[in-house]
Amino acid sequence: MAKNSSNNKNAPAPRRRRRKVSCKPIEKSRRCCWTSSRRKRISPRDTRTGQDPTSLLCRAKETLTAAPSLLPISLSLILAPLLISGVNATAPFFTLFSLAALAILIHKLQQLQTGQLSMRFGAFEALTVAFVVLAGVSATTSVNPYVSITELHLYIAYVMLAWGIRKSVEDKRALYLLIGSLLLGSSAVSCWGIRQYVEQLKITGDAHWRIFSTFYNPNLLAGYLGLTLPLAVSCLLLVRERAWKLLLGFVTALNATAFLLTGSKGGVLGLSLAAIVAAAAWRSTSPHRQPLSLRKAVPTVCALLVVGFLAARPLIPRLLAAFGSESHSSQFRWYLWKSTARIIADFPLLGAGPGTFESIYPRYALAGFTRMAHENYLQLAAEGGLLFAVVFIAMLVVGLRGAARGVRGANRESSLLSCGLLGGLVAFGVHGLVDYTWYVPSIAITYFAMLSLTHSLVELRVREQRYSSPRGPLFTVTFGNHTGARLCLALIVLFLVTLSYSQWRISGAASLYDEPRGARAEGPHDPIAAARRSVQLQPRCGRYHARLAEAIFMRATATADEGELMEAAQEFQTAITCEPTVSNNYYKLARLRSWNHERDKGRHCLQSALLWNPNYTSALILWGELLTEEERNDEARKKYEKVIAISDSTVERYKAIPDLFDENYIKAHIGIGKLEIGGNNCTAARKQLDRALEWCETYLKSQNPMLNTTTDLDIPQVAAPKSAVRRLKAEALAWKGKSYLVEGNQGMANTFFNEALETDPDIAGELGSLTDNVR
Repeated sequence: MAKNSSNNKNAPAPRRRRRKVSCKPIEKSRRCCWTSSRRKRISPRDTRTGQDPTSLLCRAKETLTAAPSLLPISLSLILAPLLISGVNATAPFFTLFSLAALAILIHKLQQLQTGQLSMRFGAFEALTVAFVVLAGVSATTSVNPYVSITELHLYIAYVMLAWGIRKSVEDKRALYLLIGSLLLGSSAVSCWGIRQYVEQLKITGDAHWRIFSTFYNPNLLAGYLGLTLPLAVSCLLLVRERAWKLLLGFVTALNATAFLLTGSKGGVLGLSLAAIVAAAAWRSTSPHRQPLSLRKAVPTVCALLVVGFLAARPLIPRLLAAFGSESHSSQFRWYLWKSTARIIADFPLLGAGPGTFESIYPRYALAGFTRMAHENYLQLAAEGGLLFAVVFIAMLVVGLRGAARGVRGANRESSLLSCGLLGGLVAFGVHGLVDYTWYVPSIAITYFAMLSLTHSLVELRVREQRYSSPRGPLFTVTFGNHTGARLCLALIVLFLVTLSYSQWRISGAASLYDEPRGARAEGPHDPIAAARRSVQLQPRCGRYHARLAEAIFMRATATADEGELMEAAQEFQTAITCEPTVSNNYYKLARLRSWNHERDKGRHCLQSALLWNPNYTSALILWGELLTEEERNDEARKKYEKVIAISDSTVERYKAIPDLFDENYIKAHIGIGKLEIGGNNCTAARKQLDRALEWCETYLKSQNPMLNTTTDLDIPQVAAPKSAVRRLKAEALAWKGKSYLVEGNQGMANTFFNEALETDPDIAGELGSLTDNVR
């Protein structure tokens, strides 16, 4: 029997049993840094730089090095909601236009290094080309060519940005970089809006105040966040690391809070349908769907309820009002859409011209003044024709179809991101049924970026699965030799430089147009000099000629210079030639003619103004005053009565801002009151003057901050400052006092004269003229 080795002191110690180690080489994970595995993975460091190559900054640096055209595109997506969030914000658009042109140029230079230039045209590219071509054809027949050309520059910039994204996204790192840019821009906008709400709450204590952040109004902010919020939610569901979950959860909460604080009913409708469509697509078609986990669902639902309770204060009263007995906003939109349909009936093929809705709408108006149709598709059809609107809808449908195909993908990342893109596009499409989100450049840029990302994601999925797409590009144009490639590149550079120079002149003129209103004007000649410079940059813009004419006319009235008066009249005529559908230019020229005692020419101008805007109350009032001076009282009465008829029509009842009133209604009643006093019908005169005073009281009780200004709001037929209405109230009181004076009731006359002086002390001179001669 062998001895036990444990008893043998010289025997070697037993070897420990080692665990088997796999001899397979460690492969680099293909997961994105957002979706790394739950185990802690120690990544190797670069021996030259000492940096972690899997870190976010290194991945971004590698992506930008591989595709430098992504840098201007990313900057465009970040800066767009901060710089160009107004309606047709022309002045700051040059920066974004230049970035889009730079992205295209960098990509073509990269292709030239390989010895050839290639352009692939798929369904998306073909539709964007058709979109721009139809817009260009419509601009050639536009009723306002300059405005249409300016709008065409915007459309070209959107398409350039979309093409730049399509050509630059070669892998998922580029895709995530652009998505991160979108979320960064939306986070900045949301923070700014929440800050506005907190400050307003401290000042006024109004918890129902609606935020608008950098945008023109709250509904447009809701339209922008409706695009980005579903994408933020999909990224939050995609990540697995705790740090990323916290960061993206914070971004999602910011966007959701700001979205609710907008109080937009159309935005809520669009986002609700987007959530339903995205959830249904995920549950029914995605191979990665999982059963509902109560452990994860309960905290999420609780968090959503808390955010909704805290942030939905502006939204709740608007939702309740929508189901009440009367909804002013809905009625206004209904009459507005009927008016837009009348425009489409007159311009069915090519439309009135891109961007011309504001100038053509007054001729067909059934509701109050507005600059937009509050419906994307109807306004596109009115401006570009029915085929133009069909192409726009086709682009959206193709994008939705691509996103729906991406949801069915075998890759979980692509499936979730496609859900987010699908939700954003659905929200945009639905919200566009009740608002004009397309006409805000920052929203249009985000929309085109998401369309491009949708198609790029489908291509990446096809490339990863290594099979050819059954629906590849329609055709590809390639310049193989160096001479042909360089010639093509030279033509592209010439095209981009020409467009950029033209956009620079447009943006520069738009900046100078606003210069006279700012605080930088140091002397009386500065506004005229700025207006002259804007006319030099854009000689075909009627708005700039009208501004120059108005500035010269104001100086001519002070100096009685006949030469400047003739120059102002010539500039008004040029403005009318450039923009024949803008009734305001005819009205201003009529004022100049009446001041120069050219009543016949003034009436001719007023007739043209009313041709393009039958509800132009200012023109009717001026015409009535001219007729009164000529003692044609019956004709003057008809003009005043037509203004009163407008005050009882749908044009007054349904407006974009309900509590803003037209001061010309007051002037019409005062004008008829004067005529009645002249005919010794003092009882009828007091009825008209009492009605004028009722309008004054309604106007002065309004709490709208737009009425507290003492400057011209440049919004025709909508508002006047309260100081002007107080002057009209004093005038009505003075004429009411004169009606009693005509009847010999000195006591009542003095009562109203004193009340008129208390309302506006500057009326003392007019009171003296009223009491001198009593008929």
